[in-house]
This record gives sequence, structure tokens and C-alpha cells, in this order.
Amino acid sequence: MSIVRFNPFFELDRSGPANWVPVADVWETPEAYRIDLDVPAVAAADVHVAVEDGVLLINGERKRTEREEGDRNHRLERRYGKFSRRFRLPETADADAISARVANGVLELTIGKAEEEKPRRVEVVAA
Repeated sequence: MSIVRFNPFFELDRSGPANWVPVADVWETPEAYRIDLDVPAVAAADVHVAVEDGVLLINGERKRTEREEGDRNHRLERRYGKFSRRFRLPETADADAISARVANGVLELTIGKAEEEKPRRVEVVAA
């Protein structure tokens, strides 16, 4: 028997009030799903994560460094402002088992799997 795999984390429309889009890695472990987003220079307090109707909503803002009066910009390459990502969660995701943290410029999201989807070992006993 073969298992047909598909990517359950398809991204929904990215249109909206976003000034930049953080890149993401999405993968699965036996116990959970993981999403890491690059959010350099974004404070944890400026990131908001929610789940609504099976969709993981990630919003935030990277704030521009304040300049002193009289300072002159010579080059501005980094993007600032609001960002938004939305991912449809797979049916096996447990929306009540999501944790999020920002470490070293990466937003790390862990989404637990529903109990019945976790691999389990069945012990075989002698009769």
C-alpha cells in the first residue's frame, strides 16, 4: 500500500496591506507540523498569530529605526512595515496545540497533531 502525500499547507492569497513578506519553511515531524518565518528585527510583541476557520494567520510589523533630525540616508535597502502570511492548516492539525516564539530573527511555530494522527506502537503479546 502506498501513501499519497500532498502539501496541506497551501498558502492563501497574499494580497492585502503588506509592505514585505517573510520567507517560510514548512515541514512535518511525527508529532507536529513546523513553520519557521524569517522576521529579522521584529520584536515578539509585534507579531500576532491566530487560527480562524482552519487558517493560520500570521501578522506583524517591522518598525523603521528612528533617525535623528539632520541625519541623511545614503542607502535604504531593508523593507519595513506590516507583513502578513496565511496558511490553511491540514485536517490533522490541532488548533489548540500551537506554540510560537521569536528567536534569533526567526518566528518558530509548532502546530501539534490531533491525537489520533500521531504514530503509535501496538504491543503484540503472546497468547
